[in-house]
Amino acid sequence: MDQINLRAKYEAQYARARSNLLMMTILTAVNILLLIAEADLSFLFAAILPQLAVFYGWLGTGLTYSQTYTYIGYGAALLIIGAFLLCYFMSKKRKSWMTAALVLFCIDCLALVYWIYLGFMIEDVLDIAFHIWILIYLIMGVRAGVKMEKYAPLHAAAPVQPEAPVMPVVPVQPEVPVVPEAPVAPEASVVPEASVQPEMPIVPEQPEVLVTAEQPAQLERTANFGPQEKMGPTSME
Repeated sequence: MDQINLRAKYEAQYARARSNLLMMTILTAVNILLLIAEADLSFLFAAILPQLAVFYGWLGTGLTYSQTYTYIGYGAALLIIGAFLLCYFMSKKRKSWMTAALVLFCIDCLALVYWIYLGFMIEDVLDIAFHIWILIYLIMGVRAGVKMEKYAPLHAAAPVQPEAPVMPVVPVQPEVPVVPEAPVAPEASVVPEASVQPEMPIVPEQPEVLVTAEQPAQLERTANFGPQEKMGPTSME
C-alpha cells in the first residue's frame, strides 16, 4: 500500500476517534443537565466521572447540610466536561491532545470499575460496553496520529509536475527621449515679378561726322560773328 493510501487510512481513523470523543462529551453534558433536573432519563453514551462528581456533591450536602459540596460537585463535573471538549478541539492540530483524551477517559473507566464494585446492576453492562467502544476508538486515534507523522500530507505526496522551460528574459531597452520637432518656419511670401519695361526704340546711329582741320576755326567764327555765307564764285558775282 503506497503512502497516499496509508495516509488516507490513518486520517480516517483519527477523524472517527475525534467524532466519538465529541459525541461522548456532548451526551455527558446532557446527562448532567438531566441529572440536575432530576429527570428519569439518561444516555449510555456518556462518561461516568462527571455524574459521580455531582452525585457525591449531593451526598456531601445531605451529610453536612451545606450547599458548598453541591457547588463543588457541579464545578468538578464542568471541569471534566471542559477537559474533554478542550482535547477535542486541540487534537485537530496537535496529535498529543488525543493521547491526553485517552488518559482522561482511562480515569473515567477506573471510576466505572469503582462504581460497579460498590454495587453491580444489570444496566452496568451497557456502560461497560460503551466504555470499551470509546476506549478502542481513542486507542486507534492515538495510533493513527503517531502513524500520520511518518507520512507526508496528501497534497505533498502528489506527483510533481515538470516545470515549464523558463524563457530567457530580454532586458528592457531604455526609452529614447522624444526630441520635440522644430517649429516650421512660415513660407516666404512670393515677391511678384517686376513688370516688364517696354523696350526702348532703337535710335539709328548717326553717321560720324568727319571733322577737318578747318572746322574748329569756322565754328569759332560762327560763334563770334554768326553764320556767314559761303564765299565762292557765286557770291562774287
